[in-house]
Amino acid sequence: MENLRVLQPNKYNVYLGNNITYKLLERFTFDKVLVIADDNLAEIDINNILAAFPNSYLYKVKANEANKSLEEYTKIIDKLTSLSFGKCDYILGFGGGCILDLAGYVASTYKRGIKFISVPTSMLAMVDASVGGKVAINYNGIKNLIGTIYTPEMVIVDPYYLHSLPLRHLNNGLMEAYKMGLTLDAKIIDAIHEKNYLEVINLALLAKINIVNQDPYDNNLRHVLNFAHTIAHAIELEGSILHGEAVAACFKYFILDKDLKNTVIKDLANYIDIKELESFIKNNKNIILENIKNDKKVVNSNNYYINEIFLNKINDYTFKDIQISDYEVLLNE
Repeated sequence: MENLRVLQPNKYNVYLGNNITYKLLERFTFDKVLVIADDNLAEIDINNILAAFPNSYLYKVKANEANKSLEEYTKIIDKLTSLSFGKCDYILGFGGGCILDLAGYVASTYKRGIKFISVPTSMLAMVDASVGGKVAINYNGIKNLIGTIYTPEMVIVDPYYLHSLPLRHLNNGLMEAYKMGLTLDAKIIDAIHEKNYLEVINLALLAKINIVNQDPYDNNLRHVLNFAHTIAHAIELEGSILHGEAVAACFKYFILDKDLKNTVIKDLANYIDIKELESFIKNNKNIILENIKNDKKVVNSNNYYINEIFLNKINDYTFKDIQISDYEVLLNE
């Protein structure tokens, strides 16, 4: 079992290994715990988590961006209130990135913060969403508009839960890891090609933790984790395209080296339907640009500029402030 430590802004441990969940949860003494669970998970997995605690309660959520909402948030707050949850009680987020975002935001705001444990179950959540403390809900069609940075007590990354993940969702998470391979550690891409998923997760977590420890509040260096994300978030709001798919489809706009760009585009075809995604972007260009104006990373509401990351070569990137007009040029490529 690997123990990867996040030091900033508040120290916590990220544990990685197969079938480690129950051993780790046994270390905690819970008065009460609300398990906010992804309804795509196998009933046996949810029941096993609940059975680990004497005073556990379940709140199941259909895992999608639409349910990262004020309405769902309010329902969970109502449940916590009705059960008289206190400051020393726990919320356990058990699911993919949408569930962890929602559960973490509830934990960060209920009574100004109660204890939170994160158990990611999708590849996307394991390599990215579970670490870094960013939690949020969507509002009025704007992704992650309402959010905080709130660190968990512990993160348990147990690849056992990938057993029920459809291939499309596995590849979706691999594309987020691929992003970190392009920007931070090329060995991640090698591990993806080798289908060594435990190593993919390990290397991706190490890369992200290193960045988060240097820039926990996303002031500068941490922007590298947003590589290709601005246009991707705008795409996600307009259809059933998954996060990692959207991010991967946007790599080409931010890779400056033509040979690397062509190599990456060719490689992506092994994991996503790149032609269909490119067609979607082309047919929805105007609304994608409008969505970008509401992106949470917009620094100046008059000029609409965002600090973007451009790749010179693999693991060699540059930061540059660009405006809406620049995104329009990119989308016309």
